[in-house]
Amino acid sequence: IAALHQHLYQLALGEGPGFEEFAKGLAQRLRECYEVSEEQVAMRVEIAAGHLQQEWMMPLALILNETLSNAFEHAFPDGRRGLVAVRLTLDGDTGEFEVCDDGIGLPEGFDPAIAPGLGLKILGVFADQMRGELRLSGGPEGGTKFNLRFPMAYVDN
Repeated sequence: IAALHQHLYQLALGEGPGFEEFAKGLAQRLRECYEVSEEQVAMRVEIAAGHLQQEWMMPLALILNETLSNAFEHAFPDGRRGLVAVRLTLDGDTGEFEVCDDGIGLPEGFDPAIAPGLGLKILGVFADQMRGELRLSGGPEGGTKFNLRFPMAYVDN
């Protein structure tokens, strides 16, 4: 959180790295916390060039923190190797943020609507704050995909 606040402060001053560099730095700090090496879990980060509203930076950074934490903690048990991909696209009036892994996937019968974890509730709160549409899914071969589509701007009435 402290790194995020520092990053936002630098952006407000027109200084510092962009969101891609922030994402890579956050991933590195989380790797250290969860003791997941780059050899065990590779990362691919693709952040679109373009203007991202400053008020979206905090929720996107916290979503990234939560989704990467979940991947490092749960998706690759017992030294399993894999990949986590982070992608942010900005297309006209819509942004899309996605974090995918090819780990063990969601437990059988998992329903995000009734999941007891605080993490998913937090993700839902940020999606609502951004007026976005949140999807969480697992593939037939395993893996987990978090997807958030959000308007680039909105007007509060």
